[in-house]
Amino acid sequence: MRFKNTINTFRAIIIIAVIGLSTLAIIACGNSITATSNKNEAATQTDTNAAKSNDLKLIADLHVSIKETSGLAILNGLLVTHNDRGRANQLMLMNPENAHIEQALTAVNFQNNDWEDLAKNDDFLFVGDIGNNEGERKNLAIYLIPLKEIKKSSFEVKSNGTINFYYPAQKSFDVSKKHNYDCEAMFCFNNEIYLFTKNRLNDSTNLYSLPTQPGNYPAKLLGSFNSGGRITGADISADGKKIALVGYNKKADCFLWMIEGFTGDNFLKGKSRKYNLGPYDKLGQMEAVAFKNNTSLYLSSEEIANVPARLYLFSVD
Repeated sequence: MRFKNTINTFRAIIIIAVIGLSTLAIIACGNSITATSNKNEAATQTDTNAAKSNDLKLIADLHVSIKETSGLAILNGLLVTHNDRGRANQLMLMNPENAHIEQALTAVNFQNNDWEDLAKNDDFLFVGDIGNNEGERKNLAIYLIPLKEIKKSSFEVKSNGTINFYYPAQKSFDVSKKHNYDCEAMFCFNNEIYLFTKNRLNDSTNLYSLPTQPGNYPAKLLGSFNSGGRITGADISADGKKIALVGYNKKADCFLWMIEGFTGDNFLKGKSRKYNLGPYDKLGQMEAVAFKNNTSLYLSSEEIANVPARLYLFSVD
């Protein structure tokens, strides 16, 4: 009798174990489906490198008129930059060798609600009025400026169209600093604009895409990336093979991510490498990045306490 009870007990244990394993398998499968639902869901290999002392070179302190620099682009051998949130409606043309302002171009038919980054293709410079610090904005926009208008002999620029957009998942527009719908980084690739958010709820960034044609669009979520801090600038190399993301942690370091080895716009499927640029309180708040060539990048930082706005040159492997 005891022997039979022992067998029954043993059978029960086996059945419970099988049920438990089956449940775990179902849960695992469910998680797997969720994790791969976005084609660009982060699957990058990461590697952290401290920048060498000669990798990051200070070019110059920026003029006080551009102390809130928040975007960079290279056009005709000049750097284009601008201030952010509520400041002058101007694009500044700078000499990349010494940060001297060569010309200020006033925007005559669009406002600087919160310009945060620049992007370009063969026809237009895209000015990203995409900042959304407190999550309340319903007028997010990207302005199209014909490249032919951006030159040292000009004094004004006009928008040739507007890309209005919104985040479909955003349901609350109450003023708050705790949300993931702020954005300060974008670039243009293959007739699409790609946005990397400045998440305020976690240390990740979300990747969205938009058409380059004027209109009103929902931003298309492509995936997310564990950036380890707030992303504030982005660019893609001229050959379309490398992506740079710049950002910071206020209580730690500024950093740069390089992503390559991707196919098409599956950017987050590529291999990534993180460079720690140095302490935030020594370098300033890194805000923008633009490729000089495949191995060198311009970086700009906005003014913080005891550190003026600056222009840097960073060299990568």
